[in-house]
Amino acid sequence: VNDAPVFNVESIDLATFADEGVQYTITYADLMGEANVMDYEGDAITFVVSKLNTKAGTLVFQESGDVVKVNSEITADDVLVWTPSNVVTSATDGSLISPFSVKVKDHGSISKDVRDVNIAVNDVNIAPEIKGTAKDVTYTENAKPISVATSFTVLDSDAGKDATLVEATVTIAVGESYLAEDTLSFIDTAKLTHSFDSTTGVLTISLKDGVTGVTASEMSAALKAVKYENSSEDPSVGDRTVTYTVRDGGTENSVSNTVTSIVKVAPVNDAPVFNVESIDLATF
Repeated sequence: VNDAPVFNVESIDLATFADEGVQYTITYADLMGEANVMDYEGDAITFVVSKLNTKAGTLVFQESGDVVKVNSEITADDVLVWTPSNVVTSATDGSLISPFSVKVKDHGSISKDVRDVNIAVNDVNIAPEIKGTAKDVTYTENAKPISVATSFTVLDSDAGKDATLVEATVTIAVGESYLAEDTLSFIDTAKLTHSFDSTTGVLTISLKDGVTGVTASEMSAALKAVKYENSSEDPSVGDRTVTYTVRDGGTENSVSNTVTSIVKVAPVNDAPVFNVESIDLATF
């Protein structure tokens, strides 16, 4: 009677670490090396996928690119490529993740037992992202402050709804130069405060004391609350480029992409004014 092969381990723990969001190869030899499979007849062994954890990432055959499915067979020539999801790990490096489970079979029988394939994954910080298409806005001389970033949304893919964002920087310039007539403003919230450097045109939105972070939606709202105002009675008509970045609390990959919007300034013709109380002619 052909006996089904059996596992001599409780789980198949692969020896090398994966990095979150980075492709990781799994060979047939990797599985055989850790599975410790016994087959009494000495037949060739095939791994059969019995369960998939799709939330853990994507798993494909390297050569064909085909997605690994339940009942897919892994033979001696096969190599799998697993890309760990950005949200599968905890804050601790080395979290064990099981992207799939297998049975083993020989030429005639398949095991009853199932074993998880476990991989230790390093938690890699993924930089936040600002998405959206900027729309030009126009400020008319002497008008009230106007919003300049209404179409942008902040995303932080590896944080979910956790409060991990710590700072936003908004800069205004005409070309490479800042004009003193231009001002960016922000009204502080319960969690966020701000400062504006009137010599460089940089508005910094940061956390209030005791706050450890804000969510992506809270930072999105903060960017949309930034306003522009011009103090000149004869403003420069050059387009203002407003540049935005955000930062999370990671020690690396913490700064987002940069996005920009344009503020156009429309001067208003001012009526001439007197600088004297009366016109007193000099001759008698």
